[in-house]
Amino acid sequence: MLSKRELARYKRQILIPEWTQSGQENLKKARILVAGAGGLGSAILTYLAVAGVGKIRVIDGDIVELSNLNRQVLHSDKDIGRSKVDSAKEKLEALNPDISVEAIKEIITKDNVSIDVAAVAYFKVVDATKSIVAIQDVYSAVNQIAQTTVRNIVGQFRLDEVLSDTAKINEQISEIIDTHTEPWGILVTTVEIKDIQLPEGMQRAMAKEAEAERERRAK
Repeated sequence: MLSKRELARYKRQILIPEWTQSGQENLKKARILVAGAGGLGSAILTYLAVAGVGKIRVIDGDIVELSNLNRQVLHSDKDIGRSKVDSAKEKLEALNPDISVEAIKEIITKDNVSIDVAAVAYFKVVDATKSIVAIQDVYSAVNQIAQTTVRNIVGQFRLDEVLSDTAKINEQISEIIDTHTEPWGILVTTVEIKDIQLPEGMQRAMAKEAEAERERRAK
């Protein structure tokens, strides 16, 4: 059922003969997942929210950067350095307090599996002057570029590759981060993917598959 507030909010679209109040109630019951809160994601999420989709889940492991702001309209200057999904959730629920938004800080792999990756970057200051003059807060800047790079690189691989080729992925991430940080007088020495969390459903499926394989071998 729609509340009086919702009836007033969606009055214009409810008037459409092909839509009606019943259609709006179905939209309120809908559950939608959007992968990415960037350029396309910002536009899609905004219209889903104002249309009245009852539950929106948004997945993105990236953070907001200054270069995003000319096209990713859900984010603003005050969001720089924040998780994109946290920024998106805040804006969408402000646009429409009658919906629910779930923010999931995960990375989407090449084969469309959402994973949570924990990585660490080791670096050292090799030019103290550059690290002060070239960048305002070198530690925050390295953290931001590291998070973005991990998301971008991991997203180029399939899940099985992420699990088996971590050394190769670590090397690619390190090279890219070092390219960005070298002008700041920073040398990235090592990048390591420390932990990869799989979705619960996939963990259960893999456990069942492993159990079935053990039973097959025991026969």
